[in-house]
Amino acid sequence: MGVSRVVQNALNSGELSPRLILREDYERYANGLKTCRNFIPLPTGGVITQYGQQWIAQTKGAALAYLIPFEFSTTQAYMIEAGNLYFRFYRDGARIYDLNGSITGMVDNGTGLIRVTTNAAHGLSTGNYVYITGTNGTDEANGEWIVTVISVTEIDLQGSTFTHAWTSGGLWTRPYELTTTYAVADIPDIKFAQSADTLYLVHANYAPRKLTRTSHTVWTLTAITFLDGPYMDENTTATTLTPSAATGTGVTLTASAVTGINADTGFQTTDVGRFIRLKEGSTWGYVLITGWTSATVVTVSVILTLTNTNAKTVWRMGAWGGTTVFPSCITIFEQRLCFGPTTREPQRIWLSTTGSYEDMSPSATSGTVAQDDALTYQLGSNKVNTIQWIMGAQQLYIGTSGEEFTLTGSGFEAVSAATPPLVRSGTTEGSKGIQPVRIGSRVIFVQRSGRELRELSWNDNEQTLVTEELSLVADHFLRAPLSIVTMAYQNKPDRTVWIVRSDGLLLAFCNYVSEKVRAWALMGSTAASGQYIWVAVIPSVNRLNDQAWFVMKRTIGGVEKYFIEMQNPDISVHSGLVYSGAAISSVTGLDHLNGQTVSIVGDGAVYDSQVVTRGQVDLAYGTAAGPAASTISVGPPITPNPSVSTLEPAIRDQQGSSRYKRKHWASLAVELENTMGLTINGKTKVQYRTPADPMDAVEPTFTGTKQIANLGWSREATITFEQTLPLPATILGYSGELDVAD
Repeated sequence: MGVSRVVQNALNSGELSPRLILREDYERYANGLKTCRNFIPLPTGGVITQYGQQWIAQTKGAALAYLIPFEFSTTQAYMIEAGNLYFRFYRDGARIYDLNGSITGMVDNGTGLIRVTTNAAHGLSTGNYVYITGTNGTDEANGEWIVTVISVTEIDLQGSTFTHAWTSGGLWTRPYELTTTYAVADIPDIKFAQSADTLYLVHANYAPRKLTRTSHTVWTLTAITFLDGPYMDENTTATTLTPSAATGTGVTLTASAVTGINADTGFQTTDVGRFIRLKEGSTWGYVLITGWTSATVVTVSVILTLTNTNAKTVWRMGAWGGTTVFPSCITIFEQRLCFGPTTREPQRIWLSTTGSYEDMSPSATSGTVAQDDALTYQLGSNKVNTIQWIMGAQQLYIGTSGEEFTLTGSGFEAVSAATPPLVRSGTTEGSKGIQPVRIGSRVIFVQRSGRELRELSWNDNEQTLVTEELSLVADHFLRAPLSIVTMAYQNKPDRTVWIVRSDGLLLAFCNYVSEKVRAWALMGSTAASGQYIWVAVIPSVNRLNDQAWFVMKRTIGGVEKYFIEMQNPDISVHSGLVYSGAAISSVTGLDHLNGQTVSIVGDGAVYDSQVVTRGQVDLAYGTAAGPAASTISVGPPITPNPSVSTLEPAIRDQQGSSRYKRKHWASLAVELENTMGLTINGKTKVQYRTPADPMDAVEPTFTGTKQIANLGWSREATITFEQTLPLPATILGYSGELDVAD
């Protein structure tokens, strides 16, 4: 076939499924890759090495925890560490502490534990957690401990072992912590919606709660006290409810029969905490169940007067309440807080009154229904399709186990309680109970198998919902038994949906609809290099970008530990620390990585890898100590090495296709940006700086064209770009002359 000119000016179709290997006719083949591992596809066309991750903290007790974002304002964003019965808080890339002090001594307490003396009254209580840093000598004390208070200035570190004599230094801090009732096993199923300084949280097993912030170290989590509702449908049986008084507390409410109450079983102990609305003539009042006596008798507090003590046939049981029946989904739509469903009513949604999120009043006391009253709607379908998620956009999107719906006001006007809403079913893919992400007017959700990522949108021409499978082009990433655990959207800088996979690896999905970019890549490798457990996104410290945060499970010294790590595009290591200041020749504070081999970059130079010993590494090059540096990043390398491999070039002429024929790149030019150390087909490496180079001249990253020669003959003519060093690399594209044998 001779020599052909090949121009590959984009790689942003990402890694394609092996099932597309022969589909050079497919429009995304031209910009696709055979593999894209630890490289992120860019909307503009290239790929960039995975961003580094800065170590922020160990989770409480190094135990499993998850992340919940809280964006108080455009300038104040928090990340919440949600673990077993507690929340901890992070801001501006650091954990929030409420007590701190200096250490003036450490000794053996007489039984082998470390006894710490503080410079002033510490204010701690036995059982508190403290985090210790900067200790010299007794460096085994650095880290997090539960304390036993000995005196106002002395504490013992539970489970510690005094090994080395203390010489100097040390700071202690107490992480600010909020007690919760959430068991760690339930936290992944918490869904939330935020309005200004209030975060609303729901879970099927817990009463809805709200988290509010007063200051960095003053947070409050309380069960929501709703006003008047919500309620189930009106009683249609002959059963009456008779109150012993029309007002007050300790009122006895007696049912004439169990029919119509809890599926004809009568009152249950779990009904305590549930509302009942009762009507006398045209006037409604309501009560709260405070005690249970029998299937026909409960004690109530009258919240809104019942007018009189007559037996009442018209009544409505509260939809939520007690100890077992609560909504599991939440969103905000048209100034209403929306909930749904419960285990008792799996296809029902509830919308608050307009502009008053905690008011679920279905009507005035007179029974008159206004447009802005609370609204209840029961989805209709030919089988029970439990609601899995709800998402407010230009319409209220509802994902169930078998169908996807939209809800709007009648005639696509604002939702009104006085007029039945317009609800439409448009697709029948079914959803898994993973909170979707909204990108503009589109909603990205996980299909009920857990192995498909789909996009839901409204088609104006057809006036119906439509859905597209986004994961089809990279279906090999989610084949059984692999599935999606959770996901979060990072709008800036690269429009990436981060997806945690069930095996602890991370998928990057670049989604830019207007540019027709839908690109996949795989991050991470094995359990030994760390597993991704959870991801959440908040604005970065400088507010210019969004920042992905991760819960990581790492094995340190043979022990599994959970870390909170924050994406940092300025480094190329994971679980790393960053130092900036006066020139130093060793780095301390690495106690969380004791025994681990780490990569070191100082002032742009790559030092030899070191094993962390007693929380410290030295900057070394060869057998000698390396020169000091003032800007340093230290951490385990990104594994496996970031790499991309191209697909086989698809060339056709009068002789047919070039596929299966021997090929040779007679010349190749690669376009790079801000790149150092990149290896191409294992032979050519873009220049990078070593500590042996003059320290008064920083080697700049390379931007421009790299000419490559002598890549050899092969049938696929694949080009592999690999970053073997803890340095950045961005590949924009390549071009060259491809010689195809006849």
